[in-house]
Formats: sequence, structure tokens, C-alpha cells
Amino acid sequence: GTRTGASGLLGRGLNVQNGALAEGERILLMNNRGLGALAGGQGSRLELTDALMINPEGAGIHIEFLAEARLERVSLQEHVGAGVSLLDAEATLLEVRVEHTLPGDIQQGVGLMIAGNSRVEADRFQLLNNAQTGLALLNGGQINARSGQITDNPTALSAPDGGDVLACVALDGACCGDACNEPLC
Repeated sequence: GTRTGASGLLGRGLNVQNGALAEGERILLMNNRGLGALAGGQGSRLELTDALMINPEGAGIHIEFLAEARLERVSLQEHVGAGVSLLDAEATLLEVRVEHTLPGDIQQGVGLMIAGNSRVEADRFQLLNNAQTGLALLNGGQINARSGQITDNPTALSAPDGGDVLACVALDGACCGDACNEPLC
């Protein structure tokens, strides 16, 4: 794990900024004080395959400000605030599992948060047992999701601004507006 700096910031497991590329295969990131991984800034790219992240003291993966990410067969467990979050960024998620995200100072236990004109392509994903919301779409966030499962979250889907495209996504064990407990297949 990592520790925070004197300013109380950092403590990140992986930091990708200023147009950098980070590729990781078969990696474990755990017990970081801050984010498990951050990709920020135009041209920055994070690619993880067969990765496990367990971070009981900080958020999972945050992608921001025109950065891009590709996560394949990545499992995120026991994060604080948000498991995966995007702000003005793009990501592809293939066989990603986010579970047991706990409440934090800002986000209150969201599995996947897509905000600020971010776009996500997701296939064969699972958002399970998060403290507040499985999937949150905010301020223009969009998702094209196929073959997913959003299960056992108090709120399966929160999309106050619209912008969601869900195909064959099961919303079991949680409420989602008028379609409470009904799959969207």
C-alpha cells in the first residue's frame, strides 16, 4: 500500500498523467490511502487486464479530463466513495466487477459513476452490493452497456439527466424507478 503525503494528498497506487500510458497485466493494487489508480489529462491512457484492486481506505479508479481507460477482467472490492468514476473522460469496461463500495466524503458508495460528458462502453460487467448506487449517470454522463448485472444496491440506477443505454442489463435485488426488479432485456 501507499501512504499520503504531508499535504494529505496522493497515496495513489498508480498515477497516469500528462499524456502518459500505463499498461498492467495480472496486477494487484491494494491498501492505498488515496485512489487505487488515477488517469488524468488529454492523451493519458490506463490499460489494466486481469487486475485485482482492494482499497478499503480510498476510491478505486478515477479517470478524468480527456483521459482514456480500458479495463478488462478487473475486480474492484471494498473501495470508499466510488469503485470506478469518470469525469470528462472515456472508458471501455469488459468483464469488470465492482463490489462492496463503501460511503465516503463525497460519493456515498457508488459502484460506477459517469459524469460530465464522459462516455463508457461496458460489456459483461457486474455492480454488486454497493452502499448506495450501482450505476450513477450525472451531468451528461453516458453508457452503452450490454450483458451486465446491477444487483443488491439500494439504488440500481440513478440517471437524473438521462443518457443511459442499457441492453440486457439485469437489475436484480434493487429498485430502479418503474422497472423495479425487472431486467431490461
